[in-house]
Amino acid sequence: MTFQQRADKSVNNLRVIFAMDITVENEQWVNAGVGVWVVNTDALYENVEDELLSWFTPQSFPAIGSVLSDSIQLVEASTLLECSDNEASFYFDGTNLYVHLENGDSPYIHTVSVGVVFGYSREGFTPIGARTHYASRLLGVPSISKSRDPLYWGKLQFEGGSAELNNGDGGLDQLGEDNNAYGNQARVLVGFEDQPYTEYERLFTGFVDTLNVDERSVTVSFKDKRKQLTKNILYSCTDLNALEAIEEILLDNYEIPYNGLYYDMDLWEDAKSKALDVTIAMTKEEKAIDVIQKICESTFGIFLTDPIGRYAFKIIRKADPATYEIPEHDIINNPSATYDPSEVITSTLIGYERDWTTTGSAYTYLNDTSQEASIFDKYKTYNQRTFDTMLGNVVDAQRFSDQILEYSGTIRAKVDIEVPLKYYTMDVGDFAEIEINRSNSTWFGLRKCEVLRKVYNLDRGTISFTVKIYGSEISYRVTTDGEYRYTTSDELRKVGS
Repeated sequence: MTFQQRADKSVNNLRVIFAMDITVENEQWVNAGVGVWVVNTDALYENVEDELLSWFTPQSFPAIGSVLSDSIQLVEASTLLECSDNEASFYFDGTNLYVHLENGDSPYIHTVSVGVVFGYSREGFTPIGARTHYASRLLGVPSISKSRDPLYWGKLQFEGGSAELNNGDGGLDQLGEDNNAYGNQARVLVGFEDQPYTEYERLFTGFVDTLNVDERSVTVSFKDKRKQLTKNILYSCTDLNALEAIEEILLDNYEIPYNGLYYDMDLWEDAKSKALDVTIAMTKEEKAIDVIQKICESTFGIFLTDPIGRYAFKIIRKADPATYEIPEHDIINNPSATYDPSEVITSTLIGYERDWTTTGSAYTYLNDTSQEASIFDKYKTYNQRTFDTMLGNVVDAQRFSDQILEYSGTIRAKVDIEVPLKYYTMDVGDFAEIEINRSNSTWFGLRKCEVLRKVYNLDRGTISFTVKIYGSEISYRVTTDGEYRYTTSDELRKVGS
Protein backbone atom coordinates (compact mmCIF):
# COMPACT_ATOMS: atom_id res chain seq x y z
CA MET A 1 0.00 0.00 0.00
CA THR A 2 1.40 3.40 -0.96
CA PHE A 3 1.80 6.38 1.36
CA GLN A 4 -1.04 8.20 -0.40
CA GLN A 5 -3.37 5.20 -0.04
CA ARG A 6 -2.62 5.00 3.68
CA ALA A 7 -3.04 8.77 4.06
CA ASP A 8 -6.49 8.57 2.44
CA LYS A 9 -7.85 6.28 5.15
CA SER A 10 -9.86 7.88 7.95
CA VAL A 11 -8.00 5.74 10.52
CA ASN A 12 -4.39 5.41 9.48
CA ASN A 13 -2.03 5.42 12.51
CA LEU A 14 -0.04 8.39 11.23
CA ARG A 15 3.38 8.75 12.82
CA VAL A 16 5.15 12.14 12.86
CA ILE A 17 8.89 12.43 13.43
CA PHE A 18 10.94 15.53 14.19
CA ALA A 19 14.70 15.07 13.91
CA MET A 20 17.62 17.41 14.31
CA ASP A 21 21.32 16.71 14.02
CA ILE A 22 23.86 17.29 16.76
CA THR A 23 27.32 17.56 15.23
CA VAL A 24 30.43 15.82 16.53
CA GLU A 25 33.86 16.25 14.99
CA ASN A 26 35.33 13.12 13.42
CA GLU A 27 39.06 12.69 12.80
CA GLN A 28 39.11 9.03 11.78
CA TRP A 29 39.17 8.60 8.00
CA VAL A 30 40.47 6.02 5.57
CA ASN A 31 40.84 6.61 1.85
CA ALA A 32 38.28 4.57 -0.11
CA GLY A 33 39.12 5.70 -3.64
CA VAL A 34 39.84 8.80 -5.66
CA GLY A 35 38.55 11.72 -3.58
CA VAL A 36 36.39 9.46 -1.36
CA TRP A 37 37.08 8.78 2.32
CA VAL A 38 35.28 6.51 4.76
CA VAL A 39 34.78 5.99 8.49
CA ASN A 40 33.38 2.68 9.70
CA THR A 41 31.22 2.91 12.82
CA ASP A 42 32.86 -0.26 14.22
CA ALA A 43 36.41 0.77 13.20
CA LEU A 44 36.69 -2.26 10.90
CA TYR A 45 38.69 -1.77 7.70
CA GLU A 46 39.47 -5.00 5.82
CA ASN A 47 42.15 -3.63 3.50
CA VAL A 48 44.10 -1.56 6.03
CA GLU A 49 46.84 -2.97 8.26
CA ASP A 50 45.98 -2.92 11.95
CA GLU A 51 49.09 -1.01 13.00
CA LEU A 52 48.04 1.90 10.80
CA LEU A 53 44.77 2.11 12.71
CA SER A 54 46.09 1.75 16.24
CA TRP A 55 44.43 4.94 17.40
CA PHE A 56 41.08 4.32 15.67
CA THR A 57 38.07 3.60 17.90
CA PRO A 58 34.47 2.51 17.17
CA GLN A 59 32.19 5.50 16.66
CA SER A 60 28.84 3.77 17.20
CA PHE A 61 26.86 6.36 15.26
CA PRO A 62 23.20 5.22 15.47
CA ALA A 63 22.17 7.26 12.43
CA ILE A 64 23.71 10.11 10.48
CA GLY A 65 21.56 12.83 8.98
CA SER A 66 24.14 15.32 7.74
CA VAL A 67 27.85 16.07 7.38
CA LEU A 68 29.63 19.44 7.48
CA SER A 69 33.05 20.35 6.15
CA ASP A 70 34.35 23.59 7.69
CA SER A 71 30.72 24.35 8.72
CA ILE A 72 29.46 23.95 5.12
CA GLN A 73 26.74 21.32 4.64
CA LEU A 74 27.55 18.46 2.29
CA VAL A 75 24.68 17.18 0.21
CA GLU A 76 23.37 13.67 0.84
CA ALA A 77 23.88 11.23 -2.03
CA SER A 78 21.54 8.29 -2.49
CA THR A 79 24.29 5.83 -3.52
CA LEU A 80 28.03 5.43 -3.09
CA LEU A 81 28.46 5.92 -6.84
CA GLU A 82 26.56 9.20 -6.66
CA CYS A 83 28.83 10.31 -3.82
CA SER A 84 31.92 9.28 -5.79
CA ASP A 85 30.76 11.31 -8.80
CA ASN A 86 29.91 14.49 -6.85
CA GLU A 87 32.19 16.64 -4.75
CA ALA A 88 30.82 18.10 -1.49
CA SER A 89 28.61 15.06 -0.87
CA PHE A 90 28.28 12.17 1.58
CA TYR A 91 26.68 8.73 1.70
CA PHE A 92 25.85 6.64 4.78
CA ASP A 93 24.92 2.98 4.32
CA GLY A 94 24.20 2.35 8.01
CA THR A 95 27.74 1.18 8.80
CA ASN A 96 30.08 3.17 6.59
CA LEU A 97 30.06 6.94 6.17
CA TYR A 98 31.63 8.08 2.90
CA VAL A 99 32.54 11.71 2.19
CA HIS A 100 33.71 13.38 -1.02
CA LEU A 101 34.98 16.85 -0.19
CA GLU A 102 35.44 19.81 -2.52
CA ASN A 103 38.36 19.25 -4.95
CA GLY A 104 38.62 15.71 -3.61
CA ASP A 105 40.46 17.05 -0.54
CA SER A 106 41.50 14.88 2.36
CA PRO A 107 39.27 15.36 5.42
CA TYR A 108 42.48 15.69 7.48
CA ILE A 109 42.99 19.22 6.13
CA HIS A 110 39.43 20.27 7.00
CA THR A 111 37.20 20.16 10.05
CA VAL A 112 34.62 17.49 9.25
CA SER A 113 31.65 17.19 11.61
CA VAL A 114 29.10 14.40 11.57
CA GLY A 115 25.47 15.21 12.29
CA VAL A 116 24.17 12.48 14.61
CA VAL A 117 20.39 12.16 14.49
CA PHE A 118 18.43 13.10 17.62
CA GLY A 119 14.83 12.16 16.87
CA TYR A 120 11.51 12.67 18.64
CA SER A 121 7.93 11.48 18.26
CA ARG A 122 4.72 11.53 20.25
CA GLU A 123 4.48 7.78 20.79
CA GLY A 124 8.11 6.86 21.46
CA PHE A 125 8.93 4.14 18.93
CA THR A 126 11.50 2.74 16.52
CA PRO A 127 10.14 2.64 12.96
CA ILE A 128 10.45 -0.63 11.09
CA GLY A 129 14.03 -0.95 9.82
CA ALA A 130 15.26 2.28 11.47
CA ARG A 131 18.52 2.61 13.40
CA THR A 132 17.18 5.33 15.72
CA HIS A 133 14.62 5.26 18.51
CA TYR A 134 12.42 8.35 18.37
CA ALA A 135 11.86 9.32 21.98
CA SER A 136 8.42 10.26 23.26
CA ARG A 137 9.08 13.96 23.76
CA LEU A 138 7.14 15.55 20.92
CA LEU A 139 4.30 17.66 22.31
CA GLY A 140 1.66 17.91 19.63
CA VAL A 141 3.20 17.95 16.16
CA PRO A 142 5.55 20.31 14.31
CA SER A 143 3.91 23.18 12.46
CA ILE A 144 5.12 23.76 8.88
CA SER A 145 3.96 26.44 6.48
CA LYS A 146 4.92 27.84 3.09
CA SER A 147 3.49 30.83 1.23
CA ARG A 148 4.28 33.51 -1.28
CA ASP A 149 3.48 37.20 -1.35
CA PRO A 150 0.11 37.57 -3.14
CA LEU A 151 1.18 40.72 -4.98
CA TYR A 152 4.93 40.95 -5.30
CA TRP A 153 6.28 37.89 -7.09
CA GLY A 154 9.85 37.15 -6.08
CA LYS A 155 9.52 38.46 -2.53
CA LEU A 156 10.91 35.63 -0.43
CA GLN A 157 8.97 34.22 2.49
CA PHE A 158 11.04 31.56 4.21
CA GLU A 159 9.37 28.23 4.81
CA GLY A 160 9.61 26.90 8.33
CA GLY A 161 7.89 26.14 11.58
CA SER A 162 8.56 24.89 15.07
CA ALA A 163 8.49 21.79 17.24
CA GLU A 164 7.82 21.64 20.99
CA LEU A 165 9.64 18.98 23.01
CA ASN A 166 8.75 17.79 26.52
CA ASN A 167 11.35 18.94 29.06
CA GLY A 168 9.41 18.22 32.24
CA ASP A 169 12.20 15.93 33.46
CA GLY A 170 14.93 18.45 32.70
CA GLY A 171 16.52 16.09 30.23
CA LEU A 172 16.90 18.83 27.62
CA ASP A 173 17.98 21.65 29.97
CA GLN A 174 21.48 21.77 28.46
CA LEU A 175 20.45 21.34 24.84
CA GLY A 176 21.46 24.90 24.01
CA GLU A 177 24.64 24.77 26.11
CA ASP A 178 26.28 21.41 25.47
CA ASN A 179 25.22 20.63 21.92
CA ASN A 180 25.92 22.21 18.57
CA ALA A 181 22.33 22.48 17.41
CA TYR A 182 22.17 25.94 15.87
CA GLY A 183 22.41 25.93 12.09
CA ASN A 184 22.34 22.14 11.91
CA GLN A 185 19.90 20.24 9.80
CA ALA A 186 16.31 19.68 10.95
CA ARG A 187 13.75 17.40 9.31
CA VAL A 188 10.07 16.51 9.61
CA LEU A 189 8.96 13.10 8.36
CA VAL A 190 5.65 11.27 8.32
CA GLY A 191 4.80 7.62 7.90
CA PHE A 192 2.57 4.92 9.34
CA GLU A 193 2.91 2.37 12.10
CA ASP A 194 3.13 -0.61 9.71
CA GLN A 195 5.39 1.13 7.18
CA PRO A 196 9.19 0.66 6.84
CA TYR A 197 11.23 3.73 7.71
CA THR A 198 12.61 3.86 4.16
CA GLU A 199 9.08 4.59 2.94
CA TYR A 200 8.48 7.55 5.25
CA GLU A 201 7.95 10.82 3.39
CA ARG A 202 10.06 13.86 4.23
CA LEU A 203 7.90 16.99 4.42
CA PHE A 204 10.62 19.46 5.32
CA THR A 205 14.40 19.79 5.37
CA GLY A 206 15.97 22.92 6.81
CA PHE A 207 18.10 24.09 9.71
CA VAL A 208 17.68 24.82 13.41
CA ASP A 209 17.12 28.56 13.78
CA THR A 210 16.45 29.22 17.49
CA LEU A 211 15.94 27.32 20.75
CA ASN A 212 13.82 28.32 23.72
CA VAL A 213 14.25 26.24 26.88
CA ASP A 214 12.11 26.35 30.01
CA GLU A 215 11.09 23.97 32.79
CA ARG A 216 8.25 22.48 30.80
CA SER A 217 9.43 22.35 27.20
CA VAL A 218 11.97 23.17 24.53
CA THR A 219 10.73 24.96 21.43
CA VAL A 220 12.88 24.45 18.34
CA SER A 221 12.19 26.79 15.43
CA PHE A 222 13.48 25.84 12.01
CA LYS A 223 13.80 27.54 8.63
CA ASP A 224 14.60 26.47 5.10
CA LYS A 225 18.19 26.73 3.97
CA ARG A 226 17.67 29.77 1.71
CA LYS A 227 17.89 31.89 4.87
CA GLN A 228 21.50 30.74 5.32
CA LEU A 229 22.63 32.36 2.04
CA THR A 230 23.95 35.40 3.90
CA LYS A 231 27.48 35.68 2.51
CA ASN A 232 28.34 39.16 1.21
CA ILE A 233 29.05 38.99 -2.52
CA LEU A 234 29.88 41.04 -5.59
CA TYR A 235 28.36 39.78 -8.84
CA SER A 236 28.06 40.90 -12.43
CA CYS A 237 26.56 39.56 -15.66
CA THR A 238 25.21 40.95 -18.93
CA ASP A 239 21.93 39.79 -20.48
CA LEU A 240 22.08 36.43 -18.74
CA ASN A 241 19.11 34.16 -18.06
CA ALA A 242 17.92 34.97 -14.53
CA LEU A 243 18.21 31.38 -13.33
CA GLU A 244 21.66 30.96 -14.79
CA ALA A 245 22.67 34.05 -12.80
CA ILE A 246 21.45 32.35 -9.59
CA GLU A 247 23.37 29.20 -10.56
CA GLU A 248 26.55 31.27 -10.92
CA ILE A 249 26.04 32.96 -7.55
CA LEU A 250 25.59 29.63 -5.77
CA LEU A 251 28.54 28.02 -7.56
CA ASP A 252 30.98 30.92 -7.19
CA ASN A 253 30.18 31.69 -3.56
CA TYR A 254 28.96 28.40 -2.09
CA GLU A 255 30.58 25.84 -4.43
CA ILE A 256 27.16 24.41 -5.25
CA PRO A 257 27.24 22.77 -8.70
CA TYR A 258 24.20 22.67 -10.94
CA ASN A 259 23.04 19.04 -10.79
CA GLY A 260 20.23 16.89 -9.46
CA LEU A 261 21.74 16.55 -6.00
CA TYR A 262 21.37 20.26 -5.31
CA TYR A 263 18.51 21.27 -7.63
CA ASP A 264 15.05 20.02 -8.58
CA MET A 265 16.09 19.89 -12.22
CA ASP A 266 12.60 19.49 -13.71
CA LEU A 267 11.21 22.59 -11.99
CA TRP A 268 14.41 24.55 -12.54
CA GLU A 269 14.63 23.82 -16.28
CA ASP A 270 10.94 24.61 -16.80
CA ALA A 271 11.39 27.98 -15.08
CA LYS A 272 14.60 28.66 -16.99
CA SER A 273 12.71 28.32 -20.27
CA LYS A 274 10.36 31.13 -19.15
CA ALA A 275 12.85 33.44 -17.40
CA LEU A 276 13.88 36.91 -18.56
CA ASP A 277 17.52 38.01 -18.83
CA VAL A 278 19.16 40.18 -16.18
CA THR A 279 22.09 42.59 -16.28
CA ILE A 280 24.02 43.16 -13.04
CA ALA A 281 27.16 45.17 -12.32
CA MET A 282 27.44 45.39 -8.54
CA THR A 283 29.94 47.85 -7.06
CA LYS A 284 28.98 47.26 -3.44
CA GLU A 285 28.66 43.96 -1.61
CA GLU A 286 25.23 42.63 -0.66
CA LYS A 287 24.04 39.39 0.91
CA ALA A 288 23.67 36.60 -1.63
CA ILE A 289 20.03 35.98 -0.72
CA ASP A 290 19.20 39.69 -1.22
CA VAL A 291 20.72 39.61 -4.71
CA ILE A 292 18.81 36.42 -5.51
CA GLN A 293 15.57 38.03 -4.34
CA LYS A 294 16.12 40.98 -6.68
CA ILE A 295 16.69 38.54 -9.53
CA CYS A 296 13.42 36.78 -8.64
CA GLU A 297 11.62 40.12 -8.58
CA SER A 298 12.91 40.78 -12.11
CA THR A 299 11.47 37.66 -13.71
CA PHE A 300 8.15 37.08 -11.93
CA GLY A 301 9.44 33.96 -10.19
CA ILE A 302 9.77 32.33 -6.79
CA PHE A 303 12.94 30.69 -5.43
CA LEU A 304 12.08 27.66 -3.28
CA THR A 305 13.48 24.60 -1.58
CA ASP A 306 11.84 21.21 -1.97
CA PRO A 307 11.09 18.77 0.91
CA ILE A 308 14.53 17.15 0.69
CA GLY A 309 16.32 20.50 0.63
CA ARG A 310 17.08 20.95 -3.07
CA TYR A 311 16.73 24.36 -4.70
CA ALA A 312 13.73 24.87 -6.96
CA PHE A 313 12.19 27.72 -8.94
CA LYS A 314 8.76 28.46 -10.35
CA ILE A 315 7.59 30.98 -12.91
CA ILE A 316 3.82 30.87 -13.20
CA ARG A 317 1.85 31.52 -16.38
CA LYS A 318 -1.94 31.70 -16.39
CA ALA A 319 -2.05 29.12 -19.18
CA ASP A 320 0.00 26.55 -17.24
CA PRO A 321 -1.87 23.23 -16.95
CA ALA A 322 -3.33 21.93 -13.71
CA THR A 323 -1.34 18.98 -12.37
CA TYR A 324 -3.70 17.97 -9.55
CA GLU A 325 -7.42 17.26 -9.19
CA ILE A 326 -9.33 17.62 -5.92
CA PRO A 327 -12.97 16.45 -5.88
CA GLU A 328 -15.43 18.13 -3.52
CA HIS A 329 -15.68 15.06 -1.27
CA ASP A 330 -12.00 15.51 -0.35
CA ILE A 331 -12.58 19.03 0.98
CA ILE A 332 -13.08 18.66 4.72
CA ASN A 333 -13.99 22.23 5.72
CA ASN A 334 -16.69 24.64 4.59
CA PRO A 335 -14.74 26.88 2.17
CA SER A 336 -14.82 30.65 2.37
CA ALA A 337 -13.96 33.08 -0.45
CA THR A 338 -12.14 36.41 -0.05
CA TYR A 339 -11.98 39.18 -2.66
CA ASP A 340 -9.26 41.79 -2.06
CA PRO A 341 -9.18 44.83 -4.39
CA SER A 342 -5.87 45.97 -2.89
CA GLU A 343 -4.19 43.18 -4.86
CA VAL A 344 -5.28 44.65 -8.20
CA ILE A 345 -2.62 46.56 -10.17
CA THR A 346 -3.93 49.06 -12.72
CA SER A 347 -0.58 50.34 -14.05
CA THR A 348 3.13 49.73 -13.57
CA LEU A 349 6.34 51.68 -13.30
CA ILE A 350 9.12 49.29 -14.31
CA GLY A 351 12.70 50.33 -13.50
CA TYR A 352 15.31 48.90 -15.90
CA GLU A 353 18.84 49.65 -17.18
CA ARG A 354 20.05 50.44 -13.69
CA ASP A 355 23.08 52.71 -13.44
CA TRP A 356 25.21 50.79 -10.95
CA THR A 357 27.80 53.56 -10.60
CA THR A 358 25.52 55.97 -8.73
CA THR A 359 25.23 55.99 -4.96
CA GLY A 360 21.43 55.95 -5.09
CA SER A 361 18.99 53.97 -7.20
CA ALA A 362 19.20 55.16 -10.81
CA TYR A 363 16.81 53.50 -13.26
CA THR A 364 15.18 54.24 -16.56
CA TYR A 365 11.44 53.79 -16.06
CA LEU A 366 8.72 52.35 -18.27
CA ASN A 367 5.30 53.67 -17.24
CA ASP A 368 2.71 51.21 -18.57
CA THR A 369 -0.84 52.58 -18.34
CA SER A 370 -2.14 50.54 -21.27
CA GLN A 371 -4.77 48.71 -19.18
CA GLU A 372 -5.47 51.35 -16.56
CA ALA A 373 -8.78 52.59 -18.01
CA SER A 374 -10.29 49.12 -18.51
CA ILE A 375 -9.25 47.92 -15.05
CA PHE A 376 -10.57 51.12 -13.46
CA ASP A 377 -13.90 50.65 -15.22
CA LYS A 378 -14.24 47.24 -13.54
CA TYR A 379 -12.99 48.02 -10.04
CA LYS A 380 -13.23 51.83 -9.64
CA THR A 381 -9.73 52.10 -8.22
CA TYR A 382 -6.28 53.19 -9.34
CA ASN A 383 -3.27 51.27 -8.04
CA GLN A 384 0.10 51.86 -9.68
CA ARG A 385 3.01 49.75 -8.46
CA THR A 386 6.73 50.35 -8.95
CA PHE A 387 9.08 47.44 -9.69
CA ASP A 388 12.81 48.25 -9.71
CA THR A 389 14.40 45.38 -11.62
CA MET A 390 17.67 44.05 -12.99
CA LEU A 391 16.28 43.96 -16.53
CA GLY A 392 18.61 45.40 -19.14
CA ASN A 393 16.33 46.83 -21.81
CA VAL A 394 12.89 48.28 -22.48
CA VAL A 395 11.71 45.21 -24.43
CA ASP A 396 12.12 42.96 -21.38
CA ALA A 397 10.65 45.69 -19.16
CA GLN A 398 7.53 45.68 -21.32
CA ARG A 399 7.32 41.87 -21.25
CA PHE A 400 7.61 42.01 -17.48
CA SER A 401 4.87 44.63 -17.22
CA ASP A 402 2.60 42.55 -19.47
CA GLN A 403 3.04 39.56 -17.15
CA ILE A 404 2.24 41.62 -14.06
CA LEU A 405 -0.89 43.18 -15.52
CA GLU A 406 -2.12 39.85 -16.89
CA TYR A 407 -1.74 38.33 -13.45
CA SER A 408 -2.84 41.23 -11.24
CA GLY A 409 -5.36 43.07 -13.42
CA THR A 410 -8.27 40.95 -12.20
CA ILE A 411 -9.70 40.36 -8.73
CA ARG A 412 -9.78 36.62 -8.20
CA ALA A 413 -11.39 34.89 -5.27
CA LYS A 414 -9.04 33.37 -2.71
CA VAL A 415 -10.45 30.27 -1.04
CA ASP A 416 -9.24 28.32 1.98
CA ILE A 417 -9.65 24.56 1.78
CA GLU A 418 -8.59 21.67 4.01
CA VAL A 419 -7.83 18.30 2.41
CA PRO A 420 -6.33 14.92 3.40
CA LEU A 421 -2.58 14.51 3.75
CA LYS A 422 -2.49 12.52 0.50
CA TYR A 423 -2.14 15.86 -1.33
CA TYR A 424 1.23 16.50 0.37
CA THR A 425 3.07 16.83 -2.97
CA MET A 426 0.89 19.77 -4.11
CA ASP A 427 2.90 22.91 -3.49
CA VAL A 428 2.91 26.70 -3.66
CA GLY A 429 2.78 27.78 -7.30
CA ASP A 430 1.06 24.60 -8.52
CA PHE A 431 -2.25 24.61 -10.38
CA ALA A 432 -5.08 22.23 -9.51
CA GLU A 433 -8.60 21.63 -10.71
CA ILE A 434 -10.65 21.84 -7.52
CA GLU A 435 -14.37 21.23 -7.07
CA ILE A 436 -15.56 23.91 -4.62
CA ASN A 437 -19.21 23.75 -3.53
CA ARG A 438 -21.48 24.35 -0.57
CA SER A 439 -22.18 21.39 1.69
CA ASN A 440 -25.61 20.77 0.14
CA SER A 441 -25.52 22.62 -3.18
CA THR A 442 -23.22 23.87 -5.92
CA TRP A 443 -21.11 27.05 -5.69
CA PHE A 444 -18.00 27.55 -7.83
CA GLY A 445 -18.09 24.04 -9.23
CA LEU A 446 -14.90 22.70 -10.83
CA ARG A 447 -12.34 25.51 -11.18
CA LYS A 448 -8.68 25.88 -12.04
CA CYS A 449 -6.85 27.20 -8.96
CA GLU A 450 -3.33 28.32 -8.07
CA VAL A 451 -1.84 27.42 -4.67
CA LEU A 452 -0.75 30.50 -2.69
CA ARG A 453 -0.23 29.01 0.76
CA LYS A 454 0.26 25.57 2.29
CA VAL A 455 0.02 24.64 5.98
CA TYR A 456 0.37 21.13 7.39
CA ASN A 457 -2.15 20.17 10.11
CA LEU A 458 -0.29 17.05 11.21
CA ASP A 459 -2.32 16.78 14.42
CA ARG A 460 -5.29 15.73 12.28
CA GLY A 461 -3.49 14.43 9.18
CA THR A 462 -4.61 17.18 6.82
CA ILE A 463 -3.27 20.14 4.82
CA SER A 464 -4.79 23.60 4.50
CA PHE A 465 -4.35 25.40 1.18
CA THR A 466 -5.14 28.96 0.21
CA VAL A 467 -5.89 28.92 -3.52
CA LYS A 468 -6.71 31.58 -6.11
CA ILE A 469 -9.50 30.81 -8.59
CA TYR A 470 -9.00 31.30 -12.32
CA GLY A 471 -11.53 31.40 -15.14
CA SER A 472 -15.09 30.13 -15.27
CA GLU A 473 -16.49 26.77 -14.27
CA ILE A 474 -14.77 23.92 -16.12
CA SER A 475 -17.02 21.78 -18.27
CA TYR A 476 -16.44 19.05 -20.82
CA ARG A 477 -16.68 19.65 -24.53
CA VAL A 478 -19.19 17.61 -26.48
CA THR A 479 -19.89 17.11 -30.18
CA THR A 480 -23.12 18.13 -31.89
CA ASP A 481 -24.24 14.53 -31.37
CA GLY A 482 -23.76 14.84 -27.63
CA GLU A 483 -20.58 12.75 -27.47
CA TYR A 484 -17.65 13.76 -25.27
CA ARG A 485 -14.61 15.09 -27.13
CA TYR A 486 -11.13 13.74 -26.40
CA THR A 487 -7.60 15.11 -26.82
CA THR A 488 -4.86 13.32 -28.75
CA SER A 489 -3.72 12.01 -25.34
CA ASP A 490 -7.12 10.32 -24.92
CA GLU A 491 -8.23 12.75 -22.20
CA LEU A 492 -11.57 14.52 -22.02
CA ARG A 493 -11.45 17.99 -23.59
CA LYS A 494 -12.31 20.75 -21.12
CA VAL A 495 -13.45 24.33 -21.49
CA GLY A 496 -13.33 27.16 -18.92
CA SER A 497 -9.91 26.46 -17.38
